[in-house]
Amino acid sequence: MEGSGLVITTEETGTLAAYRLLTGCVICPNSRKWTDCFLSKPVRRVWKWITEAGLRLTASELIRLEEQRVQPTSALLGEDGRQRLTEMIYFAETIPDGILETLMEHSPARDTVIGALLELLRTRRLLLI
Repeated sequence: MEGSGLVITTEETGTLAAYRLLTGCVICPNSRKWTDCFLSKPVRRVWKWITEAGLRLTASELIRLEEQRVQPTSALLGEDGRQRLTEMIYFAETIPDGILETLMEHSPARDTVIGALLELLRTRRLLLI
């Protein structure tokens, strides 16, 4: 599967390796209805962004939101919040392709978000495409 480009693997370990793998994936919530009462606050926040944002967020975008300490409020969620949310994530220096991914690779918020994504994967709340 790896040879045909269907699967990406790495020999690296740790959150940096997980980040690099996750940047190549589309993060999708599992369609099953889940309760979030058993999730820690950082995991719950990432889960809310994934399930209620008006667009699919990448690992880099989730890290950017965490880095800026942006809370998932109703003004930023859903179709009505798409433009405001995009403006919270991107600015002139990060619009070119690949810049945000490179910057977020070194973000202090990276490990928190990657840990949250891995927890959501372990509990089968996420699908990676």
